[in-house]
Amino acid sequence: MSVTAVIVNYHTTPLIRPILDDLAHVSILDEIIIVDNSGDYTSVHHSGEMIPKVVSPEENIGYGQGINLGVAAVASKWVLVVNPDMRIPSGAVERLVEGAEIAGAVLAGPRFYWDDEKQFRLPPALGASAWMDYAQMCQTRSRFEADHFAFYWQIRHDRFWNETAPFVEPFLSGACMLIDRKWAVEAHEKYGKTPAVDGKGRVNSSHVRLSEATKNARTRTADPEGFHINPHGSRPTTGNESSDMSLAYNSFQIKAPDAIFDPRFFMYYEDTDLAVSATLDGNPPICVPSSEMIHYYNQSPDPGVTKSQMMEKSHALFKKKHYGTLGFEAPGDVIHPPECVLVEDMNRNFIFEVPDEKKKVLDDFHTSPLYFEIGVTPFFIPFGQRLLTGRSDEDPVTIPDLFWERLSPGEYYARLRTPLKGVLQRWKWKKQ
Repeated sequence: MSVTAVIVNYHTTPLIRPILDDLAHVSILDEIIIVDNSGDYTSVHHSGEMIPKVVSPEENIGYGQGINLGVAAVASKWVLVVNPDMRIPSGAVERLVEGAEIAGAVLAGPRFYWDDEKQFRLPPALGASAWMDYAQMCQTRSRFEADHFAFYWQIRHDRFWNETAPFVEPFLSGACMLIDRKWAVEAHEKYGKTPAVDGKGRVNSSHVRLSEATKNARTRTADPEGFHINPHGSRPTTGNESSDMSLAYNSFQIKAPDAIFDPRFFMYYEDTDLAVSATLDGNPPICVPSSEMIHYYNQSPDPGVTKSQMMEKSHALFKKKHYGTLGFEAPGDVIHPPECVLVEDMNRNFIFEVPDEKKKVLDDFHTSPLYFEIGVTPFFIPFGQRLLTGRSDEDPVTIPDLFWERLSPGEYYARLRTPLKGVLQRWKWKKQ
């Protein structure tokens, strides 16, 4: 059960030390590779003895291409793709690999919590497909369509958290994904290889960027003392010794990687695209519920453009690749989203309370679960979820301090919901 972890750094050095501490306790790990897309990674002290290998493409080549570059140095059967804002409890990787091998899977992922205390359950990966694109369009045009789509999403969310044995999931989150390296390389050749020239005879820029980055990439091994191990096997150096030693380091190059992700996806949807390949290959992705990890979510800085802009561009590429010119006619005009209570001065002490007129619902259905859910759209597809053990009028609902501190700035929505009677109240706020 050999595994190599690959991490892409983009101004995330402070986040990497804890993940290295976590990986130090993984008994089946062969190697850790850090792809330094921002060029500012510095060696960090961590509790493990394994010294990470650092690959420097000397420019930001994107997340998917960064992973491809890191995989060039991998010999293990399994590649564990890990975001810097992940935390991995002891035994989680071992259980993930064990579940994948028992199921005969080529692509596997864990379940995620949003916080260290494991109070907020993150949703399954949303993914993308033609019918889902249409459903998301329809939910903005019809209240019934919005409720209908939400009904199916809640079924999928509940299934995701209720299953106890490995189960098929159409999509997995790229925050932490276990990939059969040999299969992924072959699948990329079969389903996702990018042509060097497009239909109009223009050179595909992603191929040029990947090959140039590979040509110029330097590999070093960084240990907690700040040394760089010369890749040719010489003694450890600090980079300040002889010019010959420096020349040997600077001239080291790695071979062009066998891609596992389509390099056209600069960031986002590369994981969705790989999941499609697995399904087309007759071996769909699986989730291993015994493997639970923490994903702080959205902690990396934007590379010059907003997350929504990058997602929109990658989504357009995904649609073009998988369903070409298939289009949809919007059914009617855009309607107002579900009504929310606007919280003007949001802070960590704000109490989310059920309105007085809805409190009778809690009394009448006291055996029904009560959920506190947070989303980034008023339609709550997807949403993070906290199961409340007490009624909100007896146990006031607030956002935990540490969770609030890690919550990225942006616009959020919250709601209190029961499975039988639906939403009791919605809120909208911004974190500055």
